[in-house]
Amino acid sequence: RELCEEAMQETNLAAVDKLLRIAMPSARKMKDRQLIGEIEEASRNVSRLKTQQRAAEKAIVDLETTPDDPKASLAAGRWYCFVAGDWEKGLPLLAQTSDAEMAKPAALDMKNPDVPAEQVTAGDGWWDLAEKKTGVEKYNLQKRASHWYKKAIGSLSGLAKTKVEKRLQGIGDDSEQFALEFDGLKSHVIVNNFAYPGTTPITLEAIVMANPDLTYRSATGTSRFSRRRQTIISNQDGSQTSSSSNGLFLGSYYSNWRVDFYYTYKSSTYSSYISTSYKSLTSSSTLVPGRWTHLAFVFNGTTVKLFVDGHLEDSGTTQGMHKPGTMPFVISATPAGILDENSVAAKDFFGGTIKALRISNTVRYTRDFTAPTKLTSDSAAKLLLDFREGSGGQVKSNSKNNAFGVIKDAVWTKVDEPSAADPYKSGDTERPALPRPPKIDPSPRPKTQPKTPPSNAEGMFNTE
Repeated sequence: RELCEEAMQETNLAAVDKLLRIAMPSARKMKDRQLIGEIEEASRNVSRLKTQQRAAEKAIVDLETTPDDPKASLAAGRWYCFVAGDWEKGLPLLAQTSDAEMAKPAALDMKNPDVPAEQVTAGDGWWDLAEKKTGVEKYNLQKRASHWYKKAIGSLSGLAKTKVEKRLQGIGDDSEQFALEFDGLKSHVIVNNFAYPGTTPITLEAIVMANPDLTYRSATGTSRFSRRRQTIISNQDGSQTSSSSNGLFLGSYYSNWRVDFYYTYKSSTYSSYISTSYKSLTSSSTLVPGRWTHLAFVFNGTTVKLFVDGHLEDSGTTQGMHKPGTMPFVISATPAGILDENSVAAKDFFGGTIKALRISNTVRYTRDFTAPTKLTSDSAAKLLLDFREGSGGQVKSNSKNNAFGVIKDAVWTKVDEPSAADPYKSGDTERPALPRPPKIDPSPRPKTQPKTPPSNAEGMFNTE
């Protein structure tokens, strides 16, 4: 999906078509109806865009002999602006078409207005068109609308400002980016109205920055402790210390990134006996404090993978179904007991900053990829927290559900835009990587291990 989106934004239709043809057999093998539907819809969009491309190529040739031809101007202008994103070439063509819906905002856009009301009008023109489009056309039209909205927003107030802010937030193009800063002692976020039942694939990812100070002071400030285990997100029951544990954990263990994933399996000797085991993944690279890092954990039903900044760093296989956590998901801490509806006992706090977190019911990554600097919403995103609120005591999921997080002692902070050369680097210098500790299991292994995977391992996500 990420590769297709990147290729589509570069108008590389041949590459998108090839990726979709590769993806379809895997989707059918997984029997993932939602993914199959998305691939089919994307294929139809590519076919439609190829038709537009051929029409645009012919129009460009026609315009060499009849530069004022409104029909050719429309075909070429739509291609340049809406698909290729080349507004400099496309605007003059759209402005001379007979289609007022496109000609009017194009003419205003070309005036390069500096009056806020006109800037909003220009943005509204492209926004209204975007509402009738899909895919890359919608993306480019909304991007152009946001260009004018961001120019005007500083001078707006009241309902006009609220409308523009809502639209910018809706496309993940806020004028400012925010994150939550966690102290490593007590601050965390409790996620409500969301659970992962383990019956679908999962991609759990976050963009985080560890505190450069790899130790923290005790609450009294009298002593310092090494950060042995820090949590990015977990729904494990931290009060359990045996193989009866459940859920999953994403975070760090000493100086390496870590995932713990629990599952159940049937005994090879006693078919009615259900045991619990787990798989731990540890990054081969060490965490770099003071630097933005993209983490991704993927479970496809039989295989678990850990990616750090787009690189596959550890993987393994499971021998049964995921054992869902009995606790709510908690960000920056591992829950160790429920105190009330909005409070948990917690431990293993994270010291650092988190600017985005997304949980999807699909496999987003199978091999090395270019790590995103932002996480966006789509049909597969079941939880998306990008902390765009910038203030207040709650964060709301931007996916289509009622999930939200209750903030406990975390502090809002503004995020500076990353540099193009290194989008994850926050400063001019980086701390040297720390030595990798020995890999230690978080809890004892069960005495018995299955000799062979259960027969339904490959088909555990069959929705038929």
